[in-house]
Amino acid sequence: MVSTTLLQIKYRPEFHNDDGLVTAVCRELGLAAPGKTNEEAGAALSSTVRAYCDILERRGVLAKTLAESGVTTEEISVDKESNEDVVLVVGTGRSNGR
Repeated sequence: MVSTTLLQIKYRPEFHNDDGLVTAVCRELGLAAPGKTNEEAGAALSSTVRAYCDILERRGVLAKTLAESGVTTEEISVDKESNEDVVLVVGTGRSNGR
């Protein structure tokens, strides 16, 4: 059995609804993504955060950027025997009431 350690990234997206378009925002990283619903915008934001973190990791500045932004991280161990996708970025949602 092979296992690897991944970094689980936790952030709190804010959801803004303006004329039927929902925008999910990750203030800590300065990122946003649109959708028709909170769920759709949240999923789009998760993809955006994941892509951003991949770029930062390739540049060698992921840990520094996350530490400076105040994003909470936790190392998790994953069993790599299964072919299931592993979620690298996890958001815990809350609405700002707008």
